[in-house]
Amino acid sequence: MKLSEVNITYKSRTILDSRGNPTSELDLIYDGKVYRSSCPSGASTGKNECVVLVDNKSRYNGKNIDGVHKIIKNVIFPFLKKSDVDIKNSNSVDELMLTIDTSKNKENIGVNALLPFSLSFCKLAAKLNNLPLFKYISTIYNTSLQMPKPHFNVLNGGMHSGNDFKIQEIMICFDTDDINESIESASVFYHSLKSIISKKYGSLFTSVGDEGGFAPPINSISEGIELLIQAGNECNKKNFKIALDVAANSFFIDGKYYITDDSYSTEELCDYYLNMLKSYPQIYSNRRSIFRGRHSRMVNV
Repeated sequence: MKLSEVNITYKSRTILDSRGNPTSELDLIYDGKVYRSSCPSGASTGKNECVVLVDNKSRYNGKNIDGVHKIIKNVIFPFLKKSDVDIKNSNSVDELMLTIDTSKNKENIGVNALLPFSLSFCKLAAKLNNLPLFKYISTIYNTSLQMPKPHFNVLNGGMHSGNDFKIQEIMICFDTDDINESIESASVFYHSLKSIISKKYGSLFTSVGDEGGFAPPINSISEGIELLIQAGNECNKKNFKIALDVAANSFFIDGKYYITDDSYSTEELCDYYLNMLKSYPQIYSNRRSIFRGRHSRMVNV
C-alpha cells in the first residue's frame, strides 16, 4: 500500500508533558481511524541524543514549539505523501524519514517532529497487518515475546529533584517473572521506604521528584542504597536488584565529574562505579544498569 496512493491525513498540536513543558502530539488519520502519538523528552539529555527543537524565547520559558508544527506541515508530511513507501511496513517509513535530515542528532527538524510520525505509522502498520502493536514490534525486530520486568523509580536526584543528590534515578527490579507479584512487592516496598525517610529525615522529605521517586537529602549512592536495603528488610521484600540512571553529563563541569563533593576524571569515575558494584552486589552489572556517561548513553561496567 503506497503512501502516495492512499488517503491519509494528519493533525498536529501542542500538548503539555508531565513537567508542564510543550511537546508535540500528532494524529495520523486513515480509513476513519486515528493513530495518536506524542513525543517525550527528559530533563537531562545525553550528548548523542536527538535534538528537541524549541523556537520562541518569549513563550513557555523559551520552550514553545510552533516551528515544529511548521516543519511537520511544510517538510515531513509533503515529503512522505509523495513517496511510494509501503505503509504496512513502518520500518520503511522510518528509514525514509531519516533521509530528510542527515545530521547525526536530527538538529534540523528535531525529534519532536519525527517521533510522533514514527510512532503513529507503527500503530497504523500494526493495524493493517492485523496484529496487536506489541506483536507487530516483535516481528520488526524478530524477537521472542516475553513479559517485561518493570523497574520502579524509588529515589530521585540530579535534574529530577531539588536535593543535592547528583544521581538522577535509583530504581529497583524484583526477581520474579510474575508481574502482579512484582507490582505488589513494589507497592509494599515504596510505602516502607516512605516510612523510613519520614522517620529519618522528616515528613517534608516524603515528597517526590519528577519521576515519582522520593527525594530525601542524601549525598551519595551508598546512602541511597542503604535506605533501599533497610526498606527491603523492614517489609520483607529483599529479592530485588538495583539500577542507576546516573546522567553523568549533568554533573560534568570543566572536564571533571562532580558526583560527590570531590571531582573525578573519567577513569576515576569508572573506578568509583566499580567500587560501588563490589560493595553492593544488588546493583546490576550489565550494560543497561548504569546509564548515560559523558561519551555515550550508557557506561559499560
